[in-house]
Amino acid sequence: MQRTLTALFLAVFSALPVCADTVLPGFALDVLPSPAAAGSVAVRLASGELVTFDGQTIARWTENGVHLANVGSLPAFGFPSFIRVNPQGTAVVIGESSQHGLWTVPLDGSGAVPLTTIKFNYDAVFDLDGTLIVSADTDAGPASSNELLRVNPTSGGQASLGFVDGFSGPVAVAKNGDLYYATSEFPVIASTEVLRWTAAQHHGGPPLSNANAAIVAAGFEGGFSLAFEPDSGELYMAEVNFSLAIYRLLIVNGGPATSKELVTATHPISGLQFRELGGPATFDAYQPSNGTRLHYTTGDFFQGVWEHATVRPRQPSLSLSGPGLGGVGPVTLTLGNGVPNGSAFLVYCKKSLLSPTVLAWPFHGFLWHTRFDPARTRRVNFFMPTDANGTTQFTIYNPGNLQGQWGYQFLVATPSGQFVGASVDVSF
Repeated sequence: MQRTLTALFLAVFSALPVCADTVLPGFALDVLPSPAAAGSVAVRLASGELVTFDGQTIARWTENGVHLANVGSLPAFGFPSFIRVNPQGTAVVIGESSQHGLWTVPLDGSGAVPLTTIKFNYDAVFDLDGTLIVSADTDAGPASSNELLRVNPTSGGQASLGFVDGFSGPVAVAKNGDLYYATSEFPVIASTEVLRWTAAQHHGGPPLSNANAAIVAAGFEGGFSLAFEPDSGELYMAEVNFSLAIYRLLIVNGGPATSKELVTATHPISGLQFRELGGPATFDAYQPSNGTRLHYTTGDFFQGVWEHATVRPRQPSLSLSGPGLGGVGPVTLTLGNGVPNGSAFLVYCKKSLLSPTVLAWPFHGFLWHTRFDPARTRRVNFFMPTDANGTTQFTIYNPGNLQGQWGYQFLVATPSGQFVGASVDVSF
C-alpha cells in the first residue's frame, strides 16, 4: 500500500509549482532552501540546528543551513521515511523504506547503528516512556491495513500494537499519552479520520483497531503528518490530497469546516515539528515569537526544490516619526502587521513606570506582553480602524515637553473589538 502511494506521490510531485506558501495574519513564515538533497527528511534540535537525512547521509546544519558535519551514513541509499530526535536529544532515529531499516544515529558523529527492520516503515513518534511507535505497511495483518508497532530504542525489539485500515498514516502522542493516527483511504475524497487510543489502550490493552478507536475528527482529504502544540495541546495536521491539489496545515477541530487553516501551501507538507524556545509567549497570532515555533518540510521532488519552513507568531510593530520627536511638533505613531481590516486601541504609560523587561499579563483572552504597569496605564477612548494590511496611524502633538515622559503601545483587535494581541511598546 505504501509503495502504491509513494509511486503516485512521485508522479504528481513533478507537476507542482515552486513553493509559495501563505500563512494566517498574525503569524510569519520563514523559508530556508533545503541544504540537503531533494527528498530529504529533516528535524530541528532544541538549539535550532537542522539535521537532515537524504536517504544515505545524515548531516547537521546551523539554523540557517550552513553545514556543520556529517554524523552518519548508511551503506546503501534508502528512500527516507522519517527522522526523529530521541528524548535525550543525543541522537536521531531514522527510517528508510527501500531496505526497510531503522537506524540510530548519535549526534556526536560516531556513526549510524542499525536498530531494527520494519517493512515499509512510514512514520514514527517517541512515546512518553521513551519507546518508539512506528506506523508501517508490513503486510503482516489483514489486507489493506497498516500496522502500528512499539520499538525498543535500545534493543530494537518490536511488539505489534494492532492494525488500522487503509494506507500508512502519521502518528502523534498527546501530552497525556494518548496515541493519535490519521487514516488514509487515498484517493477516496473526504475519507481521512483522526483516531485516538488512550494511553491505557496502547499500553497492554487489546490490539488497536479502527473499531476500538475514538474518532476525534473526520472528513479530511488526507493526513500526511501530525503534531501537538506543547502548551495548548492542540493537534495540527498536514492535509494533503494530490488529485485535488490540496496542501494545507490545519489546527484540527472536528472537521474541515471548523478546523482553522494556518498555512496554505503549493506543495505537500510533511515533517511537522514544534520547538519550544523557552519564552512566555503562546503559539497564537500577534504574540511575540520567543515562545514556540512550528517547522515543516515542503517541496518538489523532481524539480529539486525542497524547503524547510518555520511558522512563528508575529507581534505587531509600532514606529514613531515626525518633527515632534526632537522638539515641538507632531509625532505619528504607525502600527504595522495588526489585524487586517480590524481595529487598534492606543494605550500609554509613564516612562518611569515601565518595567526593564517585558512581562506577560493575561488580558481579555490573550497574553499581553508589555513593559507597562497595567494598573497605571492610560488609554484613548476610541478604537481606530486598521486597513487591509493591519496598519493604522495616530498623531499626537508634542508641545516640547513630552520627550522622555511616556511609553506607547497599541492593543490590536478584531473588527468587533475583541482584543487578540499587542504591538511592541515604544517611547521617545
